[in-house]
Amino acid sequence: MNKPQILIGTVGNSWLGDLSLGPHLGELLGSGDAPGEIDLIVEDFSYNPIVAMHKLSAMTLDRAIIVGADKE
Repeated sequence: MNKPQILIGTVGNSWLGDLSLGPHLGELLGSGDAPGEIDLIVEDFSYNPIVAMHKLSAMTLDRAIIVGADKE
């Protein structure tokens, strides 16, 4: 049985402290060990949205979670 592939895509601006949730979360998740039952992929999608969509469409995933924040 194949392990499910789960993507955590982070979005944010590391240079602006109030919009950097995504990159900070990516660092935390990327430095830990994922449970053995899943294949966890942590990817920074803070760059060009068209490139991010091309990259996402080329991946075979069971789930994708995109994380970011907006100051309001």
